[in-house]
Amino acid sequence: MNHIRGSVILLMIVCSATIAHAQLVTSNLQGVITDSSGAVIAGASITASDSETGVQRTTTTNADGFYRFNLLPRGQYEVQAQKGGFAAERLKVTLTVGDTITANLVLKVAGSAEQVNVTSLAAQVDTSTSQIEQPVSQVQIANLPINDRNFQQLANLIPGVAPSPSYDPTKRLYGGVVSGGATARSSGISVDGGNFNDNIVGGPVGLVPEDAIEEFQVITNQYSAEYGHSSGPFINVVTKSGTNTLHGSGFLLYRQKNLQANGFFEKTKPDFNREQFGGAVGGPLIKDKTFGFYAIERNRQQKSQTIDTGGVYPQVRGIVRGALPRPDDGRKARPSFQFGRKSELPCIVPAQYLARRLAR
Repeated sequence: MNHIRGSVILLMIVCSATIAHAQLVTSNLQGVITDSSGAVIAGASITASDSETGVQRTTTTNADGFYRFNLLPRGQYEVQAQKGGFAAERLKVTLTVGDTITANLVLKVAGSAEQVNVTSLAAQVDTSTSQIEQPVSQVQIANLPINDRNFQQLANLIPGVAPSPSYDPTKRLYGGVVSGGATARSSGISVDGGNFNDNIVGGPVGLVPEDAIEEFQVITNQYSAEYGHSSGPFINVVTKSGTNTLHGSGFLLYRQKNLQANGFFEKTKPDFNREQFGGAVGGPLIKDKTFGFYAIERNRQQKSQTIDTGGVYPQVRGIVRGALPRPDDGRKARPSFQFGRKSELPCIVPAQYLARRLAR
């Protein structure tokens, strides 16, 4: 019983920490409501509904016709504005992590015109902040090939960003990114608002399964106050959450020496074997209220290196075999809870901890 109580306490602590860092993993939505003549409409009811989870937030416009939703989870939303005497209007918008989106709506007098449904909102410049940033979307993560399945390689799509090797020989596949002349030790990374930096050698502290990443934001300059710790680029990762639809995926990547070409100095193909496999599953535990998501990824590799000294040092000539110090293993579990239909509390819990605690 004690270990169950301890797990519940840990869950509450992690949830509280997630709320405290909410500014890192959420979006803001704002706009002005006017009539067809351009006059602002005060007291209009505005509802923002998440199309995937059913989360709803409601507010009203002020005397200037202005409304704003803070700390909305990123995703696809439908914004509805309504006011007595006017026909309701709806607008579909996509919120990306860390951005403030402006969605203005025009209400027409009821009975004078039909309701207009806008399918999407054009991309726009975020004028609420001076920081230089750009998101990497789920479409890019899912469709662009990545060697070693290191999501940070997609950050190289951002202007001014370049790859950097890892300073830790035990994590040589992780690497990092640099920008503005800084080193990888100066970069920062967060996952769902939590610190994911290796405070000893810099760069990420571990591996995040690629299938667990919803999107991430790369900030290269002009950081706001919440992105402390780093003078180099900052990568802000948001993982996937369960939705009202059950979904999952699996993958297997296999490379073997027979599929490799000989190197310039190699008369025979050296041994090489790489296995990358994993999967993810997410869905509703209680529809519109509780969701779960779990992902796992594993990388096994054995390789060798040919050494040819041209006869100068025959004692070291040959093939040197090696392997990863240990298989790279990334896991991610994310339960999220929705109290009523107007709020969401995402909680990120290490899957390894839950497995150990519940197995006792």
